[in-house]
Amino acid sequence: MEKPADFTFMHFGLLREAKPENVQTVRIGAPARGPHNKLATRAVWLNNNRLKSFKYLDIFINSILEEPINLTWLDLSFNKLTDVDNSILRFPFLRILYLHGNKISDPKEIVKLKSMPELRALTVHGNPVYSKKSYRQYMISMLPQLVSLDFTRITAPERDYATAVRHDIEA
Repeated sequence: MEKPADFTFMHFGLLREAKPENVQTVRIGAPARGPHNKLATRAVWLNNNRLKSFKYLDIFINSILEEPINLTWLDLSFNKLTDVDNSILRFPFLRILYLHGNKISDPKEIVKLKSMPELRALTVHGNPVYSKKSYRQYMISMLPQLVSLDFTRITAPERDYATAVRHDIEA
């Protein structure tokens, strides 16, 4: 697999501050460049920065990746995010999304990801929403495409229980 575009620990407060030339090369090396001199990777790491929003994520990803539509892994963990911006929905092949260690408190923000059919792994622990009653069961029932939540595989009995809890809550 190709190397990710690593923008970790760069103290970015806004996505526009992250430029392709800022990509980290020390830890894992730089991803290859494509014919348009953009990064040839399907993974972008923006964790451990100061992002309060990822509004315009689509514009940012389009500006740095050769094939932005093929983004499959996005790490936005350990930022200051309070919501899930709809721009993420423009990446239909996203399979892994890390949002842990942020400030998301409303479960409806996470449920926006329901329309991402390829999403398989999601992390949300370390956000205020994580402490809500029946958080895990609710997320499992609302995001049936997931196979892993917070680095823990979702089992069939757990999925059945989550569906039952959801029906009880909605009744």
